[in-house]
Order: sequence, then C-alpha cells, then structure tokens
Amino acid sequence: MTSAEDRVAAELFGRLLANSAIPIAGVVLGTTLIGATYWPSVNHRLLLAWMGLVFCAAALRALLTLRMRRQAESHGIDPAGAARYAWTFAISGLAWGLGGLLTAKADPMSMVVTVTGCQAMVMGAVSTLSAFMPAFLAFSVPAMVPMLTALAARGDVPGIVLTVYNAIFFLLMIGIALNSHRSLRRSLILAIEKERMECSLRQWMADTSHELRTPLTVLRAQVEAVQDGIHAADAKSLGVLHREAMTLTRLVDDLHTLARSDIGQLECRRDPVDLLDLLDDIASAFRGRYAAAGLGLEWQKNPPDIPALVSGDASRLQQVLSNLFENTLRYTDPGGRLRVHAVAGVGTITLQFDDTAPAVPPAALPRLFDRFFRVDPSRSRERGGTGVGLAICRSIVAAHDGQITAEPSPLGGLRISIVLPCLSHTA
Repeated sequence: MTSAEDRVAAELFGRLLANSAIPIAGVVLGTTLIGATYWPSVNHRLLLAWMGLVFCAAALRALLTLRMRRQAESHGIDPAGAARYAWTFAISGLAWGLGGLLTAKADPMSMVVTVTGCQAMVMGAVSTLSAFMPAFLAFSVPAMVPMLTALAARGDVPGIVLTVYNAIFFLLMIGIALNSHRSLRRSLILAIEKERMECSLRQWMADTSHELRTPLTVLRAQVEAVQDGIHAADAKSLGVLHREAMTLTRLVDDLHTLARSDIGQLECRRDPVDLLDLLDDIASAFRGRYAAAGLGLEWQKNPPDIPALVSGDASRLQQVLSNLFENTLRYTDPGGRLRVHAVAGVGTITLQFDDTAPAVPPAALPRLFDRFFRVDPSRSRERGGTGVGLAICRSIVAAHDGQITAEPSPLGGLRISIVLPCLSHTA
C-alpha cells in the first residue's frame, strides 16, 4: 500500500471514529421506542432481554470507540486494529436485528413500526458509516437479515409485501453507501495528490534556485574581480567563467529534459538500436579517462551472442549510459573499477553497472533517483554533478518501457540495473 493510500485509509477511519457516536445513540433511542411500542403485546422477559442485549452491545461499542480514539491520538491508526474495530459493528447490528424476530407474530401496524425503525437505522448508517464500508456492512446486514427472515416467515400478504419492499430498500442503501464511499475516497485522494504536487512544486523551486545560485555566485564574483582589477582577464579567469557557464548550461538542459518528461513530452524516437554496440562505443570513449583516473573498466556478456536489439532513441539511451559511466568516474575511489554485465532475460536485456567503494548508505538508496538528491552534497558539487543525472536516467528508461533500480554492489559500491524490452522478442 502506498503512503497516499495509507493516508486515505487513516482519514476514512478517522471519520468513522468521529461519527460512531451517532449510530450508537440511534440504536439506543430506536430500541427504547420499539420496546415501548411492543411492551403491551410481547412477552416482557423476552423484550427486556432483547433490550438489554442491544444496550450492552451499544455500551461495548462506546468503550471500544473511546479506546480506539486514544490509540489513534497516541500511536496513530493501526490498519489491522481498524479492521477488527469495524467488524465489531456486527455486534450492534445483530443485536438490533434480533428484534425483528419479535415481529414474526405481531400485527401489521407493529410490523410497520419495526420496519420503519430498521430503515431509519440503515439510512443513518449510510450517512455515518459509509466512510468505512466494512463497518457499514457489518452493521446493516445483521440488522436487516433477521427482520427480513421474520417477515418472510409470516407467509401472509403484509409479510411478503414488506419483505420484498425492504429487500429492495436494503439493496438501494448498499448502492448509495458504495457511491458515497467512492466519492469520499476520490475526493480525499485528489486532496492528498494536490497537496503532494504543491509540496513537490515548492521543493522543486527551492532546489532549483539553490542549484542555480552556486554557479551564478561564482560567475558574479569572477566578473566583479576582473572589473575591480583584482584578477586579470586572462585565460585562467576566462576558463573559470567558461566552466561555470557550462555548469549552468548543463543544469538548464537537464531541467528542461525533466520538465518535458513530467508533462509527457519527452521526445524519444523508436528506432532499432543495438544496445551492446552503443555500449561498446561509450566504453571506448570513457576508457582513456578511466585509466587516467586510476580506475578499471570491464564488461561481460552472458551469453556472448546475447540479443540486444531494442526499440528506442539512440541519443537518449546514450545519455543514460554516459551518465552512469560519468557517475562512477566522479565518485569511485582511485584504484577501483566499474564492471558492466549484460544479461539476457525472457524478452528483455539487463545491464548491470557495478562499481567499487564508496558504497551508498542503504537509507539513501530509495532516494537515489530523486532530482537534486546527493548522498554527499559538497563532494558532488566539487566534482561537477548537477544532482539530476539519475532522475533523467529514470525518466528516459521509463519512456522506453524499462526499469532502472539501485542496490548495493557485490564489489562494495553501487549497482545500477537497467531492464529494457528486447525488440527481437517483441517484434
């Protein structure tokens, strides 16, 4: 279950707790009225026993409600406890429904009184319990079925008419309760999603302004230093300005890519691409830089003639693979290595990128593909990372109907796995 679904379930159960006093009070009042109506014509002991059962069930429900409210306030809502609590409504519903058996031999007018009382209970349950459907069904089914059984057992015209009428009424109430529950659930999901999007937008704006501020500050400082005569406008100063300008350009380009992905307009062509040929080219381009940094680079195919033809955009896939090679080059300790392993699956091809230390803390793995997330912010900025590279990788891989995941590597660092559908198996 997702966090949004957890919040919706908690909110629905919270509304059940807030409204639970209403059906309890309604059951007590209805029982009292029914008892007064039948007192002259029904066995007093039987009637008192039924009323006592209903009152005890209502008292038990009240105690359970108070207990669940305290637990919700102190420890939050436990889904298992919420389900158990909801089904305790069956106690009140069954206790009330047993009263319908008292009408088996009553006169038609008395039957109308009981039927009206049961209908009022169910209608009240629609408005107060439909937020949590298990509670509504647990109360209304035991409340109605005994009465319908007793009416049908009479065998006379009034009993049959009331049985059919109440069965139709009950089904209509279930439909209304379901519609009410779905509407409430939908509105809560929309409210939570709106809140999440607003929080994401605020975080996006804060992160973007923060990331833009650093290179802009460096640019401004260098320009002012040249203007004030502190630094000469030589190749070194211009090199610093050019490096920061390129950092800004990369960041803006990356943000543009993510923005297009967010609105579903990330352009990805669908051409046959040999993924291993593309990987060969990229590995060859990085091999010299890896050697200069004291890092090893190796990769394996399993099997050697693995089918690697995928449907995709070669430039976008190259961007993904280059980002992964670049990340290892930036963050792997000298003397380490990167191992790329291609594995054939059923209709898929999997690329595994395993590097050596340093490892990513387990708590950081779920956030590794979040935009602007850095395991070590200061170290990432020093090495030129924008903080959105892996987020872009996730967007591009998703646009190719694939998956990308992160986990600890057996080499002591990080493993990034990419799974893409293989064209030779899907054509």
